[in-house]
Amino acid sequence: VAITGVSTTGASNTLLVTGAHTSTGNSVQIISNGLVAGTSTALLLTHTTSVLGAGNSLLRLSSTSVDTGTTTGTCLDIASTATTGTVALITASAGTTGIALSIAGTGASQSTATLLSVVASGYTTGYTGNVVTFVGVSTTGASNVLNITAVNTTAGNAFNITTNALTLGSGTGILVSHTTSVLGAGTSLIRISSTSVDTGTTTGVLLD
Repeated sequence: VAITGVSTTGASNTLLVTGAHTSTGNSVQIISNGLVAGTSTALLLTHTTSVLGAGNSLLRLSSTSVDTGTTTGTCLDIASTATTGTVALITASAGTTGIALSIAGTGASQSTATLLSVVASGYTTGYTGNVVTFVGVSTTGASNVLNITAVNTTAGNAFNITTNALTLGSGTGILVSHTTSVLGAGTSLIRISSTSVDTGTTTGVLLD
């Protein structure tokens, strides 16, 4: 089936699907069990000519309801029960500037909201992987592998680590290791710096 639209600036739809399901059923369902190796997809959205600008999106998921779902009942639900590879992949290979993934929380009444939550579960012992991994590629550039900017004034922490499970063994709360290159003038494994006129004597110091 080929559907071709002709509207350019009008607010028309090439395909409009309106579902009236309340608790079961799907407005659109795609079953593609035959996919194995190759370049085939169950759903492909392509954009090769014009330039996406403000207000445009290849895919937009929008909800104006007061949604309360935490596991399901969300705007985007990606589930995989048998995958040993990557569940979600974002590749930005041509960008010299810009952001591959942006998460913004703009609600003025936020109190305990979390913008990004990563929770590992299912294993207890023997796990040697990483819950989160950041790998940088810059060599001489002044980039940062992880950049944290906090705007807390009187309470809260820019970086908070809780390791209450540490008992015996070789575990640490923070481990900074350097095993290959030679540290030279201007480099440090840890540097704490302040250019403000700090006046703290007991707390309010660079290292407490």
